[in-house]
Amino acid sequence: MSTFKVDTLQSTTGGAVTLTKQSPSKAWINFNGSSFGTRGSYNTSSVTDGGTGSYSWAFSSNMSNGNYCVTASQGGDTNNNEVRIPTNAQTFASSGFAVTTLLVGVALYDAVYVCMSVNGDLA
Repeated sequence: MSTFKVDTLQSTTGGAVTLTKQSPSKAWINFNGSSFGTRGSYNTSSVTDGGTGSYSWAFSSNMSNGNYCVTASQGGDTNNNEVRIPTNAQTFASSGFAVTTLLVGVALYDAVYVCMSVNGDLA
């Protein structure tokens, strides 16, 4: 088995390498919606707390348009009897989107774990 180690990968013209045979996540984030803090992220300019269960996520590098796919999850609370609805992405823009976290019977709430991944084409 061979090991390939590099610090920087560039195309033959010196620009960024374009991935054509695979579709890796173009952005992801894991943050605490309750005490509000980012645990980890990629291609994230900022995440903003807009009040209970409401957030905005901005990308560092824009997507080509608003037609990307968001996969999301939420949870981490200790009350297992509550039914959680996965994060709802809203207002898709090339620069980011608004998102809410919901709890059945309670409406908006701050989830302890909010995790999202974006697939699509970068600008």
